[in-house]
Amino acid sequence: MHRNVPPKPILEQIPQTHEKLAWVCHEMLAKEPARRPSAREILEFLNIPLIESGQKKTNEFIGRRLERDLMHSALDSVNEGRGQMILIEGEEGVGKASLVEAFCQEARLFDASCFQAACVDRDHVSYRGIDTIVERIAEAYRRQAAKIMRSHIPQRERAGLIEAFSFLGELIPSSYHGKGEAHSGPALGLFSLFKHLSDQRQLVIVLEHVHLADDDALDLLEALQSGGRFPPVLFILTYCPEQVRSNSRVSSFLEYAGTHPSASLIKLQPFAYDEVKELTQLHLSRQNDELINYVIEQTGGLPGFVLEMVTAIKERQRSEPFQEIIIRKINTLSRPARRILAVVCLSNAPVPEAVLERACDLSPEQVYEGLIHLSAEKLIREVSDGKGRVDVIGAHPRLMEVSRTCVSVGRAPMIHERIARALEQTEGRANQLERHWTKAGAPTNATQFALRAAHIARETNHHERAVEMFHLSLKGQLDVDLQIKIRVDMADSLARSGRYLEAAQTLEALTELSMSEALRWRARRYQLYLMSGELSDILSQTETLSEKAKVILADLLLGLRPLAARSLVADEAGPTAQLVKVCFLADSHNEKAISEAERLLEKFEIDPERVVFFSPWGIARLYVCAARAEWAKAAQLIADLKGHIQEEDVFSLNHLKLLEWESLIALERGKIHETKTAARQLLVIARSHGLLGLRSSACTLMALSHIEAGEDAAATRLLAEAHRCRKQYPRVLPYVDHQIALCKQLLYRGRIVESLVNLRIVRRSPDLQPLLTRRTPSLQFSLLHGRAAALLALSEYYKLEIDRGPLTGSLAVPSRELLEQACGILERALPRPKAWLTLFKAFQALISNDWQLVNTLTTHSLKSTEECYKTPLIRSIFGALYLLALKRAAQLNESRKQGNEELQKKYMKQAKELKEQLSMQRRRAGLAPSPEVTFINAIH
Repeated sequence: MHRNVPPKPILEQIPQTHEKLAWVCHEMLAKEPARRPSAREILEFLNIPLIESGQKKTNEFIGRRLERDLMHSALDSVNEGRGQMILIEGEEGVGKASLVEAFCQEARLFDASCFQAACVDRDHVSYRGIDTIVERIAEAYRRQAAKIMRSHIPQRERAGLIEAFSFLGELIPSSYHGKGEAHSGPALGLFSLFKHLSDQRQLVIVLEHVHLADDDALDLLEALQSGGRFPPVLFILTYCPEQVRSNSRVSSFLEYAGTHPSASLIKLQPFAYDEVKELTQLHLSRQNDELINYVIEQTGGLPGFVLEMVTAIKERQRSEPFQEIIIRKINTLSRPARRILAVVCLSNAPVPEAVLERACDLSPEQVYEGLIHLSAEKLIREVSDGKGRVDVIGAHPRLMEVSRTCVSVGRAPMIHERIARALEQTEGRANQLERHWTKAGAPTNATQFALRAAHIARETNHHERAVEMFHLSLKGQLDVDLQIKIRVDMADSLARSGRYLEAAQTLEALTELSMSEALRWRARRYQLYLMSGELSDILSQTETLSEKAKVILADLLLGLRPLAARSLVADEAGPTAQLVKVCFLADSHNEKAISEAERLLEKFEIDPERVVFFSPWGIARLYVCAARAEWAKAAQLIADLKGHIQEEDVFSLNHLKLLEWESLIALERGKIHETKTAARQLLVIARSHGLLGLRSSACTLMALSHIEAGEDAAATRLLAEAHRCRKQYPRVLPYVDHQIALCKQLLYRGRIVESLVNLRIVRRSPDLQPLLTRRTPSLQFSLLHGRAAALLALSEYYKLEIDRGPLTGSLAVPSRELLEQACGILERALPRPKAWLTLFKAFQALISNDWQLVNTLTTHSLKSTEECYKTPLIRSIFGALYLLALKRAAQLNESRKQGNEELQKKYMKQAKELKEQLSMQRRRAGLAPSPEVTFINAIH
């Protein structure tokens, strides 16, 4: 019985017991382990300061006062409920970890709780570093975390949180886990957990080495700051800029995080004179300006080097060059360690352990012992490439520079040759092979080996390696015929690697070698340019192509110049030509054309066992779904298509098209988190593969998602990048999308008149008019125009302040008339935007003071089960209208001489519940309040 019945309160049995002690004892006797408080929670309750193990005295830390002031200012903002993020950037050895540790020591004096972890390369582990932080927080506040999980986090969010961090499931009974619940990941649940924990304390979360973070961790960090806000927590992230590859997922995250309004960047610089002086005063009894300047000159002001030099001066009672201190350290190394250091310092890239074994002629055991010795002396670092391979790099360029002086001039070429041969045996990089063979005095060995290695790589489908080896082989002395063959093979490998633009440019280079060969490969070159999203000169050169080539090009031209694509297929009856016609018809602003597209697609014969999921058939089906606004069906089709993409095909054009469609469909459904995920994948691939056209489209999609999320700075950066990547002429559909996105950004900034004026400029552009006749851009244009007109009408009727400017020409009409015109245009749009038309009708009723109609329309829309009414954006606007109607009803009730109190309470309760519901829906989708919601909330 004692296992289930809770114990009697201690104060009832021993009344003279201290109240706080009685509480602690009683709570520790809780039958359910998760309900027992942790040691940290008990100490906080008893107001006993927490002493961290290994805590240093804060007064030992030197300098960085401005940086620490900025961090304390951010902590003050967190104390006021505003979450903050600090990015600390600095090279190895500049003191990032020391700064963070010193700040955390100081923050604890102000009752902040600090949790630190580092991202490390671990195979198949998601949320690197974040998992450690969440686990430590859950252990530190076990009882509170369990209560929050049970009572404050909805089951759907709880399911996503426990799936990502399974140890959280141990805090609550399995019946609370929400197993099998559909969820959008751990971000919403983690946001709630941080938010409720921070109600009672300041939380500081430190994640070091973000340059090693995995995609899941970065996605989670981005989702936590979605909508322009953070949970009320101070995040501190550190990274080394030299270890962030351009166009990588990490660089994309850092660009995004850096534009957040609540983020600050600290760029750590080496110690200046005053800081070096402070350190020498701490360790040396005597110092002067000459000595301080000498230390700075020798060490470059890097804190670690400064401390090492000052310590050496203290021990030897004399000053000596930093180089001599390091050489003395090197001379104490074991022989294997010195061999390894010689190879590492002569390499300008990370050296794999397999290369070390061969180049140093050492056994694995000797390499292991040598690496331990070098790591202990802080001369090298070991890093993992995420695939289980360990690479060795120098701890700092200055140390490697000194190490190279220990290698004699006669030995260096021999070591370079050993490294080159080791790289040949371990599939080393082409640039390293070239460098080491050149340093060894035999550059022709590199080009000869590269040609052999390229053919082997092609045979084994390692096309990325084949490309870099072909590049190297072309630096040798080759006859023209061999150069042509190499370039053709290289273009093929580039295309198979998804680098379509480079492949097209490689074939274009054939004109320098043989005009006949260049003409022979012309159609393939045009195809590759289109696959990269570029037009090149194809529009003026199609007449001389074969009918087969025209059909292939038409399929690729659809998303750029649809009218030109349709003219290329003419009356061709082949499968590809038919699918091009389906796509063209489905995106026509004509009901008969869309019906014809459906009929043609139904007639299209596909082997049920071989539904070519990579083929244009799936894309054609998506065009038809979009024409009918069947977004749920389209999303399911995307999932089916992606399920058949093989791992080796993730860079294929079919996969890239699916990612683009996935982004578009998620955006239409108002699922901003999903839009960002798919568009980000597309953008990372487009950046890394040099696909400028696709990169521009991906940037525009990402920008649209950031606009909806209220992240204007990130949207501005992406729209500027889209503009840089896209050639201005000839005009193509993605250019129209970009212009409409710019107008949408103006609308969301509240610059309604400017948005309307720019839309009119787009509509009147002779270059863009043929493209605006297509169904999709026409619908997007008309919808944005209608939203702007509605907002203008609301602002004029209710005298809301906006950035106004002169309206001329067709826009110089009363705003109500402008809204009526916009509604008339939208009535003819395909698919008919039923929910938006209902919304504009409600706005017209609002302007006419017809509150009964407003109430009827909003009530019907919020209760509707139709897909178009269920998107988070539409629901949030109708919800705001309904809240306004409730507010007016409450005011009318209150204005009566004998107002009904029960009715007043009912209004207030309904309003509170709906507000919470709408807020939750926006959070789940990643949406910020739209301009319509902002305007409605401003109406009194």
